[in-house]
Amino acid sequence: MLYDKYGLNFLLFTYIVSIISFVLFLYISVVCIIDLIKKREVVQKQIKSAVILICLVCMILAAPWWFLSFAFNTRNAKNIELFHKLAVKTSILPSVRSYMYNNLGGYYYANFEGKKAIFAYEKSKFLDSLFPLCALYTIKGDHVKGIEVCAAVGMCQAVSVNYILNKDYKKALETINLKFKNPQNLNCMDYATRGFIYKKSGQKTEAAEDFDKAYKMCKNAERIKKIIYEDNYFENLYAEKMIKYNF
Repeated sequence: MLYDKYGLNFLLFTYIVSIISFVLFLYISVVCIIDLIKKREVVQKQIKSAVILICLVCMILAAPWWFLSFAFNTRNAKNIELFHKLAVKTSILPSVRSYMYNNLGGYYYANFEGKKAIFAYEKSKFLDSLFPLCALYTIKGDHVKGIEVCAAVGMCQAVSVNYILNKDYKKALETINLKFKNPQNLNCMDYATRGFIYKKSGQKTEAAEDFDKAYKMCKNAERIKKIIYEDNYFENLYAEKMIKYNF
Protein backbone atom coordinates (compact mmCIF):
# COMPACT_ATOMS: atom_id res chain seq x y z
CA MET A 1 0.00 0.00 0.00
CA LEU A 2 1.26 3.49 -0.90
CA TYR A 3 0.43 6.33 1.45
CA ASP A 4 -0.60 9.77 0.25
CA LYS A 5 1.03 12.95 1.49
CA TYR A 6 0.27 14.25 4.95
CA GLY A 7 -1.38 17.65 4.93
CA LEU A 8 -0.25 20.67 6.92
CA ASN A 9 -3.46 20.58 8.97
CA PHE A 10 -2.69 17.03 10.10
CA LEU A 11 0.82 18.03 11.19
CA LEU A 12 -0.44 21.05 13.11
CA PHE A 13 -3.14 18.95 14.76
CA THR A 14 -0.53 16.38 15.84
CA TYR A 15 1.70 19.05 17.39
CA ILE A 16 -1.21 20.68 19.23
CA VAL A 17 -2.45 17.35 20.61
CA SER A 18 1.05 16.39 21.73
CA ILE A 19 1.56 19.74 23.51
CA ILE A 20 -1.81 19.52 25.26
CA SER A 21 -1.05 15.92 26.23
CA PHE A 22 2.33 16.90 27.64
CA VAL A 23 0.85 19.74 29.72
CA LEU A 24 -1.97 17.52 31.02
CA PHE A 25 0.48 14.73 31.80
CA LEU A 26 2.68 17.07 33.85
CA TYR A 27 -0.25 18.67 35.65
CA ILE A 28 -1.98 15.42 36.63
CA SER A 29 1.30 13.75 37.55
CA VAL A 30 2.22 16.66 39.85
CA VAL A 31 -1.25 16.63 41.46
CA CYS A 32 -1.03 12.88 42.08
CA ILE A 33 2.46 13.16 43.57
CA ILE A 34 1.35 15.99 45.88
CA ASP A 35 -1.64 13.92 46.98
CA LEU A 36 0.60 10.96 47.75
CA ILE A 37 3.18 13.06 49.63
CA LYS A 38 0.49 14.69 51.74
CA LYS A 39 -1.14 11.29 52.19
CA ARG A 40 -4.39 12.53 50.79
CA GLU A 41 -6.85 10.13 49.34
CA VAL A 42 -6.37 10.13 45.60
CA VAL A 43 -9.75 11.25 44.28
CA GLN A 44 -10.98 9.65 41.09
CA LYS A 45 -7.81 7.59 40.78
CA GLN A 46 -9.01 5.61 37.78
CA ILE A 47 -9.94 8.72 35.80
CA LYS A 48 -6.58 10.35 36.48
CA SER A 49 -4.74 7.15 35.56
CA ALA A 50 -6.71 6.91 32.32
CA VAL A 51 -5.94 10.53 31.42
CA ILE A 52 -2.23 10.00 32.16
CA LEU A 53 -2.23 6.88 29.98
CA ILE A 54 -3.95 8.69 27.11
CA CYS A 55 -1.48 11.58 27.40
CA LEU A 56 1.46 9.17 27.32
CA VAL A 57 0.10 7.44 24.22
CA CYS A 58 -0.41 10.79 22.45
CA MET A 59 3.13 11.90 23.31
CA ILE A 60 4.61 8.61 22.10
CA LEU A 61 2.69 8.83 18.82
CA ALA A 62 3.78 12.44 18.39
CA ALA A 63 7.49 11.74 19.06
CA PRO A 64 8.43 11.15 15.38
CA TRP A 65 6.95 14.51 14.39
CA TRP A 66 8.97 16.29 17.07
CA PHE A 67 12.20 14.66 15.89
CA LEU A 68 11.30 15.56 12.31
CA SER A 69 10.79 19.20 13.32
CA PHE A 70 14.18 19.14 15.09
CA ALA A 71 15.76 17.80 11.89
CA PHE A 72 14.26 20.65 9.87
CA ASN A 73 15.35 23.29 12.39
CA THR A 74 18.98 22.36 13.06
CA ARG A 75 21.99 23.27 10.94
CA ASN A 76 24.41 20.61 12.14
CA ALA A 77 24.61 17.89 9.46
CA LYS A 78 25.22 15.06 11.95
CA ASN A 79 22.29 16.15 14.09
CA ILE A 80 20.01 16.41 11.07
CA GLU A 81 20.73 12.79 10.14
CA LEU A 82 20.38 11.70 13.79
CA PHE A 83 16.98 13.37 14.20
CA HIS A 84 15.73 11.87 10.93
CA LYS A 85 16.79 8.41 12.14
CA LEU A 86 15.15 8.97 15.53
CA ALA A 87 11.96 10.01 13.72
CA VAL A 88 12.02 6.63 11.95
CA LYS A 89 12.83 4.62 15.08
CA THR A 90 10.12 6.23 17.20
CA SER A 91 7.42 5.71 14.56
CA ILE A 92 4.87 3.13 15.65
CA LEU A 93 2.21 3.56 12.95
CA PRO A 94 3.26 2.03 9.57
CA SER A 95 2.04 5.08 7.63
CA VAL A 96 4.08 7.44 9.82
CA ARG A 97 7.18 5.24 9.56
CA SER A 98 6.86 5.30 5.76
CA TYR A 99 6.64 9.08 5.82
CA MET A 100 9.72 9.34 8.05
CA TYR A 101 11.70 6.98 5.80
CA ASN A 102 10.70 9.20 2.88
CA ASN A 103 12.13 12.24 4.68
CA LEU A 104 15.32 10.36 5.59
CA GLY A 105 15.68 9.40 1.94
CA GLY A 106 15.20 13.04 1.00
CA TYR A 107 18.02 14.07 3.34
CA TYR A 108 20.41 11.55 1.78
CA TYR A 109 19.27 12.45 -1.73
CA ALA A 110 19.92 16.14 -1.11
CA ASN A 111 23.40 15.26 0.18
CA PHE A 112 24.21 13.03 -2.81
CA GLU A 113 24.39 9.80 -0.78
CA GLY A 114 22.77 7.63 -3.41
CA LYS A 115 23.02 4.19 -1.78
CA LYS A 116 21.65 5.38 1.56
CA ALA A 117 18.89 7.32 -0.20
CA ILE A 118 17.79 4.22 -2.12
CA PHE A 119 17.80 2.14 1.08
CA ALA A 120 15.57 4.68 2.87
CA TYR A 121 13.22 5.21 -0.07
CA GLU A 122 12.82 1.45 -0.55
CA LYS A 123 11.78 1.14 3.11
CA SER A 124 9.12 3.78 2.57
CA LYS A 125 5.73 2.93 1.11
CA PHE A 126 5.08 6.62 0.63
CA LEU A 127 3.88 7.57 -2.85
CA ASP A 128 6.36 10.45 -3.23
CA SER A 129 9.29 8.05 -2.69
CA LEU A 130 8.83 6.61 -6.18
CA PHE A 131 9.82 9.83 -7.96
CA PRO A 132 13.35 10.12 -6.48
CA LEU A 133 13.72 6.33 -6.71
CA CYS A 134 13.07 6.62 -10.44
CA ALA A 135 15.95 9.10 -10.72
CA LEU A 136 18.29 7.17 -8.41
CA TYR A 137 17.84 3.82 -10.15
CA THR A 138 18.51 5.54 -13.47
CA ILE A 139 21.67 7.19 -12.11
CA LYS A 140 22.85 3.94 -10.52
CA GLY A 141 22.43 2.11 -13.82
CA ASP A 142 19.81 -0.31 -12.51
CA HIS A 143 17.66 0.07 -15.60
CA VAL A 144 15.32 -2.84 -14.84
CA LYS A 145 14.17 -1.20 -11.61
CA GLY A 146 14.45 2.25 -13.17
CA ILE A 147 12.04 1.34 -15.95
CA GLU A 148 9.66 -0.37 -13.52
CA VAL A 149 9.48 2.52 -11.03
CA CYS A 150 9.50 5.34 -13.59
CA ALA A 151 6.68 3.62 -15.48
CA ALA A 152 4.71 3.20 -12.24
CA VAL A 153 4.61 6.98 -11.75
CA GLY A 154 3.96 7.71 -15.43
CA MET A 155 7.34 9.30 -16.22
CA CYS A 156 7.56 8.35 -19.90
CA GLN A 157 10.60 10.51 -20.57
CA ALA A 158 12.53 8.93 -17.68
CA VAL A 159 11.58 5.42 -18.86
CA SER A 160 12.78 6.35 -22.33
CA VAL A 161 16.10 7.63 -20.92
CA ASN A 162 16.62 4.26 -19.20
CA TYR A 163 16.15 2.52 -22.53
CA ILE A 164 18.58 4.98 -24.16
CA LEU A 165 21.22 4.23 -21.53
CA ASN A 166 20.57 0.52 -22.14
CA LYS A 167 20.97 1.18 -25.88
CA ASP A 168 17.50 -0.20 -26.61
CA TYR A 169 16.45 2.59 -28.98
CA LYS A 170 13.40 0.74 -30.29
CA LYS A 171 11.85 0.55 -26.81
CA ALA A 172 13.00 4.09 -26.08
CA LEU A 173 11.11 5.37 -29.13
CA GLU A 174 7.98 3.34 -28.32
CA THR A 175 7.96 4.77 -24.80
CA ILE A 176 8.53 8.43 -25.65
CA ASN A 177 5.85 8.21 -28.34
CA LEU A 178 3.30 7.45 -25.62
CA LYS A 179 3.77 10.99 -24.37
CA PHE A 180 3.24 12.40 -27.85
CA LYS A 181 -0.36 11.15 -27.73
CA ASN A 182 -1.07 14.29 -25.65
CA PRO A 183 0.55 17.11 -27.69
CA GLN A 184 -0.65 19.80 -25.27
CA ASN A 185 1.62 18.36 -22.54
CA LEU A 186 4.80 18.23 -24.61
CA ASN A 187 7.90 20.30 -23.82
CA CYS A 188 11.21 20.92 -25.50
CA MET A 189 12.90 18.04 -23.63
CA ASP A 190 10.35 15.61 -25.07
CA TYR A 191 11.18 16.70 -28.61
CA ALA A 192 14.92 16.76 -27.89
CA THR A 193 14.85 13.29 -26.33
CA ARG A 194 12.91 11.80 -29.23
CA GLY A 195 15.20 13.58 -31.67
CA PHE A 196 18.20 12.03 -29.90
CA ILE A 197 16.61 8.57 -30.22
CA TYR A 198 15.93 9.15 -33.92
CA LYS A 199 19.55 10.24 -34.41
CA LYS A 200 20.85 7.12 -32.64
CA SER A 201 18.52 4.99 -34.79
CA GLY A 202 19.83 6.56 -37.99
CA GLN A 203 16.58 8.41 -38.79
CA LYS A 204 18.18 11.75 -39.59
CA THR A 205 15.13 13.49 -41.11
CA GLU A 206 12.90 12.78 -38.12
CA ALA A 207 15.73 13.73 -35.76
CA ALA A 208 16.21 17.08 -37.49
CA GLU A 209 12.47 17.86 -37.29
CA ASP A 210 12.29 17.14 -33.55
CA PHE A 211 15.51 19.00 -32.81
CA ASP A 212 14.17 22.01 -34.71
CA LYS A 213 10.96 22.03 -32.64
CA ALA A 214 12.92 21.60 -29.40
CA TYR A 215 15.24 24.48 -30.26
CA LYS A 216 12.37 26.81 -31.18
CA MET A 217 10.61 26.07 -27.88
CA CYS A 218 13.74 26.57 -25.73
CA LYS A 219 16.24 28.63 -27.72
CA ASN A 220 18.37 29.59 -24.73
CA ALA A 221 18.51 26.16 -23.07
CA GLU A 222 22.09 24.86 -23.05
CA ARG A 223 20.85 21.37 -22.28
CA ILE A 224 18.86 21.25 -25.53
CA LYS A 225 21.91 22.35 -27.52
CA LYS A 226 24.01 19.62 -25.90
CA ILE A 227 21.43 16.94 -26.72
CA ILE A 228 21.39 18.11 -30.34
CA TYR A 229 25.16 18.26 -30.84
CA GLU A 230 26.62 15.67 -28.44
CA ASP A 231 26.38 12.06 -29.64
CA ASN A 232 26.72 10.58 -26.15
CA TYR A 233 24.94 13.27 -24.14
CA PHE A 234 22.87 10.98 -21.88
CA GLU A 235 25.68 8.48 -21.33
CA ASN A 236 28.08 11.28 -20.28
CA LEU A 237 25.46 13.02 -18.13
CA TYR A 238 24.59 9.91 -16.12
CA ALA A 239 28.23 8.85 -15.81
CA GLU A 240 28.86 12.20 -14.08
CA LYS A 241 25.78 11.77 -11.90
CA MET A 242 26.86 8.26 -10.89
CA ILE A 243 30.10 9.71 -9.50
CA LYS A 244 28.26 12.65 -7.90
CA TYR A 245 25.88 10.34 -6.02
CA ASN A 246 28.68 7.99 -4.94
CA PHE A 247 27.52 4.88 -6.77
